[in-house]
Amino acid sequence: MVERAYIVRGSRQLRLQSTFYIVNSFGMMTVFVTICVLLFVFRIGYIDEGGTCIIGMQRPVMVALIIFDMVINVGLMSPTGRENTALTVGRST
Repeated sequence: MVERAYIVRGSRQLRLQSTFYIVNSFGMMTVFVTICVLLFVFRIGYIDEGGTCIIGMQRPVMVALIIFDMVINVGLMSPTGRENTALTVGRST
């Protein structure tokens, strides 16, 4: 997602020189690691009385995962206020 947002922004900087790219990459990795830890802490796995195997995750992790996905999609794909010339080349005015 960060890669896609970097390309859409049309930046001329190298990826490792772009503050936008570095902050968002490490920010996303930090949240992913946190959610992975939460997945192990709040996992569900048992066999009920009828012999059915129940595997999943508890509500706190699901809520965190959904909120993270929404924030990333909205935050990285929101307009930056700059017109991207790569996307407007074929557009007539």
